[in-house]
Formats: sequence, C-alpha cells, structure tokens
Amino acid sequence: MIKATKIGNTIVCFIKEKMYQKTFESDEQIISVYELMMNTNEKNKEEVSKLVELMSPIKTEGEIELEQEFAEKQLEAEKNAQLITWMETLSSSTVNNSDFEVKNDELFMKNIPIPIPEFLGRKFADPNLSDEERFSLTNFWRLLVLNPNAKCREDLYGFLAKNKMTITPSGCFIAYRNVNLHQEGNKIQNEFVAKKWTTTVVLGKNPQDYNLYATRDKKGNITKYYLVETVEHFANSTGSDYKEITVQVPISADGTTVDMKVNSYGQLDNDQDPHKGEVCIGNLSDLYNNLTVNDSNATIYTDGHSGQMRINIGEAVSIPRSQCDSNPDATCSRGLHAANSDWLEEGYFGNTGLAILINPMNVVACPYRDSGKLRCCEYMPVTVIDFDDDKKVIPFDCLSLDINYGKHTQTQLSNMISNAKFDYNKNQKIIPLDIDINQYKSMLFDYNRSLDAMTTIINNRVTDV
Repeated sequence: MIKATKIGNTIVCFIKEKMYQKTFESDEQIISVYELMMNTNEKNKEEVSKLVELMSPIKTEGEIELEQEFAEKQLEAEKNAQLITWMETLSSSTVNNSDFEVKNDELFMKNIPIPIPEFLGRKFADPNLSDEERFSLTNFWRLLVLNPNAKCREDLYGFLAKNKMTITPSGCFIAYRNVNLHQEGNKIQNEFVAKKWTTTVVLGKNPQDYNLYATRDKKGNITKYYLVETVEHFANSTGSDYKEITVQVPISADGTTVDMKVNSYGQLDNDQDPHKGEVCIGNLSDLYNNLTVNDSNATIYTDGHSGQMRINIGEAVSIPRSQCDSNPDATCSRGLHAANSDWLEEGYFGNTGLAILINPMNVVACPYRDSGKLRCCEYMPVTVIDFDDDKKVIPFDCLSLDINYGKHTQTQLSNMISNAKFDYNKNQKIIPLDIDINQYKSMLFDYNRSLDAMTTIINNRVTDV
C-alpha cells in the first residue's frame, strides 16, 4: 500500500522516499488512482513502476530528447570507464605536474579553455600510450584548438582514428590525394628523390647523409638511380675511383728520392670501387629541397578539377579559408580535398597520387560518416605514392615522418594559444557510471550557467589569431 494525500484535485504521495504529485480532472480518476495505491505492493517492482509512470507528469518533447541523450551518455560512460578513472586521479592528485586538469567533469589541457572531446580524452587516458604518441597527440590538440571551426575541433580526432590516419610528431597528420601532371620536367629523377627522401626520413635517418648516384648506358642515358651514404668518400662526380698510393719523389739532382703518399685516380677495379665511373647527381636533402625550383627540370602537378593550381612536392598549397565550404554534410564541395588510403584509387581525379601533410588548424570540414574524405584550406605535398595491382594506395609506415611544415616550438604554440580567441558550445562532460537523470539535469544546468559566464569573458577578449 502507498500512502497518499488529496489536496483538491491533486494527489500527493511518496514512493521510495521520493515525492510525486499530479492533478486529475475528475473524481473518478482520483478514486481509481487511490484504489491502485491501496493495492500496490511496495516490494513488487512491476506494480511500483506502473504507479510511478501514472503519477509522473506527461513528458515534454524536450524531456524525451534529454532522456535519450542521457541514455546515450550512459553507453558512452561504459566506454569511458578508463577515462573516468584517470580524470578522478587527476582531480584527487596533490602533485601538480600534469599537463591536464579536470573542471566540472570536463577534461582540459592546461592553459587551453576548450574541453577535450571524449574520443581524444580516451586516447590520452590509455596507459599503453607511448611517450612519442602522447607528444604527437599533445601537439595535435594544441594546433587543433586554433582551428576556428568548433565542429572540426570536436570531430577531427574521431575522423582520423576511424580512418586510420597517422598523426606526426609536429601534430599534423598524413592524408592522400590525386593530382595530374602539368609539367613533366625530370619526372623519373624527381619522383625517385621524393620517394627516397620520404623513406629515409621514415627510417629515422638524415637525408643529408645520402647522395644520389646514377648509372648510364653507352649513349649516356641514365638507366638507374640509387643512393650511397656520404660516409663513403668519393673524390668527384665520376665516383671515388682513387686510392692512396706511395710514390718516390726526387729531392736532389743526384737522384735521391723520398716516399710520398698521394691520391692516384684510375687505380681501383670494380671490386674495390663499386661506383667507379658512375655519376653523382647530388645530395638527397639538397635535391629534395630544390624540387620546387621553377625551371624546365621541375616536375609540376595540378588539380584534376580546375587544372589551374600549381602543385609541387615540398611546397604548401593553399586557398583562402573563406572560399571553402565548412558544411560537413556536403561531401563534395569547395575546398582542398584529401582522403585516407582506402578511399583513394589510381586515376580518381588525377593520374598521380601524393601523400600530404595537413595541419589540424587548416581543416574546414570532416564528415565523420563519410568514407574517409575531408576538406582543408592548406596542405603540404610530401611525396609521390605507388598503387598496387588493384589500383589502391600502397600506404607507407610514416609514424616518424615529419618536416618543418607545421612545426612550432612549445613557446611558439603557447604564444599562439595565449593570443587566440576561444569559443565552444558542445557539452564535453564525462559523466560517471552511477549518475541518474536528475543529477544529469542538474549537471547541465550548472554547465550552461558556467558557459554563459565563459562567453561573457570571451566576448571581452579583443586579440585575434
């Protein structure tokens, strides 16, 4: 039996120490509810649940949406168990040596007043995350918060993780796109240089330590390119082809001589000098850096859509951000397109595939539901890629690939962040597993109130990026 009180047409009762009240239109309804309360067994969950449903007011559309949102948050909370534990550790720690902090159930990187999205937060909380990965992700987030598009800031890491796109140490990420050949130049050599430079950097070696050599046929045509470490000493452009020998040098008219060591050319056979007679083209690093030189030997590409853009390996390609469409639901629209390796096929909007670096602050749209394509306002072409027999990209292991593009010192990043104007409007609260709907409502109320205060502060900021 559930005890109740009638005040006018309103019935007030307590069910499991919680008060319910509801107004009815007729005496018949009131009598019917009273009878139900008299016959309800407080230990019977089904009967109690039926009574609670009856005494609860009719839910508004907003309340129904809130309950659906809460149900989704509870599912997220199960995925966030590790993240929640880590955030609790951050909150309770007495040692202030972390790059992160927790405010009102949201995770922040210190000195950045934008909450970290759950998807990225889970990665930071992963105890198996290596120091190198943490360094890359930290730089990635610091660059991403400088992106003026809030939707990109919230969704980009999830997009990259879904599409298995690699983040480099500078915080940029690797993507792919096709282009068309505009000027052939010395195409075979230039593409060989681009590929070997990339491979060398990926292996953690310095391109400055390698020279490019070539073999020629009897007509003087180059038949093969290859790399040689510069630690092997070569005297001139025809190969090393020398050795140190001892000769007798006369020092007086009577025929007196002394032994002197000199470099003698043309003395080595092929076993002693495997590069004898072959041509040294130049240093690999210098050759790569000169790929952008605008002369008849340069290989220049263009886009498959307009055919108007000049695209060079090692030279950033950009258009004004205002000319790009930031709508993530528009999969084919204005902007510089890039994709993951699974999406790109040989011949699709171009006859040559490129691997490119993209700075997170330059992304304008990342449709998470799409098949792996995004738009940006700038990218850096890094190297030419190969396709397999099925015309699919052969991706390369590029965890360590990085160039000066997108790199900033920690001081530079801190200054950029300090001078930035931040705003956001998406709730990134990480809710505990044991929270109920009423606590969630209260949490949202407090969040909106603090967001209003933050918006006031933001509006008073006058410094733009």
